[in-house]
Amino acid sequence: MSPYSNAMVSSKKHTVMQKIVTTFFCVLLVQTLVLAQVKKKRPVFSDPGLLQSVVTVNVTNTSTDTSSTQEKVQDFHLRAGQLKAVAVTGQQITKLQPSVIPNKIKSEQPANVYMLPEVYYARAKGSQEEIAYGILIIDAAPLHYNLDKEIFEGSIRVLPVELHDDNVKVSGIRELATPEEIIVSFGAESRNLKITQVNWPPQNVVVSARDPLDSLQVKVITMSQPAGYKQNLAVEPAILLSARSVFQGMGLQTIPVTVAMKGVSKHSPVSVIIESSLGGRRGG
Repeated sequence: MSPYSNAMVSSKKHTVMQKIVTTFFCVLLVQTLVLAQVKKKRPVFSDPGLLQSVVTVNVTNTSTDTSSTQEKVQDFHLRAGQLKAVAVTGQQITKLQPSVIPNKIKSEQPANVYMLPEVYYARAKGSQEEIAYGILIIDAAPLHYNLDKEIFEGSIRVLPVELHDDNVKVSGIRELATPEEIIVSFGAESRNLKITQVNWPPQNVVVSARDPLDSLQVKVITMSQPAGYKQNLAVEPAILLSARSVFQGMGLQTIPVTVAMKGVSKHSPVSVIIESSLGGRRGG
């Protein structure tokens, strides 16, 4: 082989090596950017150590194919062919501190805001981008007695929100490629909720009970926790007055009046003053 041919072969080898090296660094750069994007949206917790904890992650590959794995919360992200996943981070609903409650929720002055101990992973609708989100339970106020219906009524709101390193955020609406379902159960009743988007608006769930004592237990049932996460909602006691007939004789007639407390198991003596529209007043 001539020196000229050797030079040509050497030049070709050098070009091939350059292409291999360039391709390698391009792949490495893409992987670095992808990992940076994944780490950019890791969930936030009140306990930073939880990010290092190994938890159970339930993965949905197809509607008929599910699996589970053990991974650190901060390391998990959806792989090719996986539709959605949920990481179980605890056993109980946790109350959010005011410092991490989004201002959009604070402005509605809720009584309490809780978060399910699960982190959900899904893809954004129309893309392969991963969305990590949590589900907030917003307790608006104590249950009040509805005199017409003769039941106690109240409501909670369910709001899925994106989770980021710095805080819980309520930004623009983002649709999910694969919906999630949960059930809100109280007494013998239940409400099925389908989660198709995150960040806003919340879904309102009216809860009611005929004779609760002090509080009403609500369970939020998920695929990972079929027994449900339990939370007690406060009940505002009601004082009910009842009589067998109306007052007669310009308020001079005496008839028995029943005073009853509902929604409370123990209470101190209650002073009641009864007054007819035509005069006459009796206290006790």
